[in-house]
Amino acid sequence: MFTTKTLQFTDKRKKSTQQVRSSKGECLSDLKRFTKRLDGIALLSKILDWQHLAPTIPDTVDGFPFVNRDPFIIESFPHILFAANQPEVSHAVVEYEGNRRTLLLSIPSFTKTFSMVLVNLRNLEVVEHNFSKDKLLCDFEMCGTSFEKLSTISLMVK
Repeated sequence: MFTTKTLQFTDKRKKSTQQVRSSKGECLSDLKRFTKRLDGIALLSKILDWQHLAPTIPDTVDGFPFVNRDPFIIESFPHILFAANQPEVSHAVVEYEGNRRTLLLSIPSFTKTFSMVLVNLRNLEVVEHNFSKDKLLCDFEMCGTSFEKLSTISLMVK
């Protein structure tokens, strides 16, 4: 089932709020099946242009129609739009009308790549950090943490 999440971060010093929209990546992966010309970042840009997070639901991605509303419509412009479970890390900042810009971010599964993505919310700088698989497995076994439950993205404010 396709799911999305919207997060809001408030910078009290700047008196501003930033919105982050996310998905597990099903729709982005599905859109890639229909085009060979566009990469993940270009498709994320199209998703913003279309203002719809799941343009192929319910045709080729599991989902169901809603009666009175469509929860996948992008009503407010996000500062960051990311899709998880992609083959590799890629990102771009795209400028839009009205002095708006969005960080488009493609994030791989941590359990497959052992990479974590750090995003600075103030300047949208992206850093990928790769961990050693052997050291991680040893550390997690010692502390009893489930390796599969690790997050793939961390948002930070410096």
